[in-house]
Amino acid sequence: MPTTTNIHMLMKGESELVSVTSTLDDIEREQAKTPGLRAYLNVDPLVVAQFLDGRMPWQVIKSDDAWQQIAPAIKTFHDHISVYEEADTLSTYHSIPMDMPPVIARERGAIMEKHPQIADLPAAIEISEIIMAANNRRPKNADLFRPESREKTWADLYSIDQKHLRDLTKTMEHQLIGTSQITGLTMDLARQQVRELQFVRDAQNDDDVRDAPSL
Repeated sequence: MPTTTNIHMLMKGESELVSVTSTLDDIEREQAKTPGLRAYLNVDPLVVAQFLDGRMPWQVIKSDDAWQQIAPAIKTFHDHISVYEEADTLSTYHSIPMDMPPVIARERGAIMEKHPQIADLPAAIEISEIIMAANNRRPKNADLFRPESREKTWADLYSIDQKHLRDLTKTMEHQLIGTSQITGLTMDLARQQVRELQFVRDAQNDDDVRDAPSL
């Protein structure tokens, strides 16, 4: 269980959350850089969760010890407000594998920020944990991931046949070019899927180069 620490947040106006930290020095530094920000000290983690307002937590939470307290609060907040969303609403991403590369996690998070919904809060926690763990060079907290996310592994993608990956990527690229009916979230997800397939192909090619015998 994370050690309890003080949590402080900076607000712009009445409702725009600027940053969250456990260090007063961070607060003073931000206020000096941006006059007019209001500081709230020793706030409840659940209060922070309410002010995220569709943003990825990792973007505003600056200290890892604060994050480790706020993450469970976001889960609690989701439990409280999920009743206000349509019962059949699905998360944008059914799973976020724990070993997902942080760069891909950021890109998926950007899509969810662009198309916010209550159902995505669990995925937002997972994405933020991947990034915060990487930034702070620590193991990920598996308790913050849904069972379906813990069951999936990004590494499995690297074992897919390269020709199959290449053909699949080309097919999806042609579909994107040839249609004008796909818009909004559907278009963003399709583009991201192509991007992720290309990412896996590039990683496979890098491995091939490393494994090739030297002349």
